[in-house]
Amino acid sequence: MEFLEYQLKARSYELRFSQLNNEVIKVLQQLDEPAVFAKQPQQVKDQLIQTIQTSLDFCRNKEFAQLMCIKLTEICVVDHRFDITLTSSECFPQIFDQLRLVLVKEEMSKLLLLQFLSITCRRLQMNQPKFDMILNLAQNLFSEILTAPPKDQVTTQTVMLQIVNRFLRNEQLIVGMFSTVTEQSVDKFYRNVLDLSSKPVEKIVKLFQNALQNFTPSILYNVLITCWLFSFQPKLQQMMLDQGIVSILLRAISQKNFQQNSKLIRASCLILNNLKTNTKAITQIVALNGQRLIQQLTTLSWPQDSQIEPTLHEVLKCTTTQIQETSTIQKYKTELEGTVLEMTPLHSNPAFFKANANLLTADQAVIMLKLIKIGEVALENDDRATFKVVLNDFGMFVQNHPQGREWVERLPGMLKVAMGGLKIEDEELQALAIQTVSKLLLNKVV
Repeated sequence: MEFLEYQLKARSYELRFSQLNNEVIKVLQQLDEPAVFAKQPQQVKDQLIQTIQTSLDFCRNKEFAQLMCIKLTEICVVDHRFDITLTSSECFPQIFDQLRLVLVKEEMSKLLLLQFLSITCRRLQMNQPKFDMILNLAQNLFSEILTAPPKDQVTTQTVMLQIVNRFLRNEQLIVGMFSTVTEQSVDKFYRNVLDLSSKPVEKIVKLFQNALQNFTPSILYNVLITCWLFSFQPKLQQMMLDQGIVSILLRAISQKNFQQNSKLIRASCLILNNLKTNTKAITQIVALNGQRLIQQLTTLSWPQDSQIEPTLHEVLKCTTTQIQETSTIQKYKTELEGTVLEMTPLHSNPAFFKANANLLTADQAVIMLKLIKIGEVALENDDRATFKVVLNDFGMFVQNHPQGREWVERLPGMLKVAMGGLKIEDEELQALAIQTVSKLLLNKVV
């Protein structure tokens, strides 16, 4: 039986068969109208959750548990805050245990449970009850998809993939789920999961960036290993490059606290080793002046069995030819291909902006539009290092382009992004934003 058919049958269960009293049934019937229930006060929602918990405890049959899964899932889809109310409730651990005990025994009913959890736990945190058990269920489903998805049940397989993709919206669950991926299963993972969405790769790279800012070694290591596994697959490589993986990786290995952890450096080297055959990746490393950083790392002392130094030398060899072939404007374009920027010497060189003024505005200013977009993303992601580079380049552009003021009017996004920096609680960045806004408005140094 296909999942949708099974779900339809489960939905047909009537509460009057549950042997619950009429008052309880009346409370539970609120689940029949999700849109109406979503507008109810918090007290009513809390009462319903408590009633569900006591009802599941009283009525321990599969049909009732399935119906509760379906109804609660529908509520969470309509009411985007109810998942927090539910998972934060003191009743949630008991509700989860009762549903799990009844539903995991059969494959289709387990899918109903997983569908419910994938939506209700999208914001569940590691320190909340039942996180580890929910992660375990998600991992098992993920492993099942990677090894032997049911080819003869297309709808069921699609539902399984959708459930996994919903679990991947929770950054806390991502690292744990991806620990089940192996190098051998990456291609199957790409075909089965990422055909539906590239969000998992975007999430992983964003999680890498966040963990780096907060320097969380345990998360960083798991994310790096995941990125390494991804780097075996050409299309996944491209997805990571589009998300700025090279810039973030170079930023990571430049940090002293990161360098002091040989496991993190080794994992980074594994990624670089796989990327060294990718022309776009090597071009980005050169454009970001990454070869100098890699050269510096080769002079440090590493554990003999880590293979860090030989790997770094291999990557350096690949950058040599690229350095000779890349022009300065090409380097700049390459830097802008990701969403993360570093303050390389190119950005502080007025002669570059003056000599390439017309190229920066060629093809309807496609380069400057890309820079504006990077600034918008940096604001959204609170990537202050990248945002400082964007502000710097806005100022350099308007000061060194013969029609700089005119281009400020043609590209209002520059001023909008620069003014966004005034709202950030960072004195240094605010001062830079004020200076940049002044340059854009007055077209002169302030």
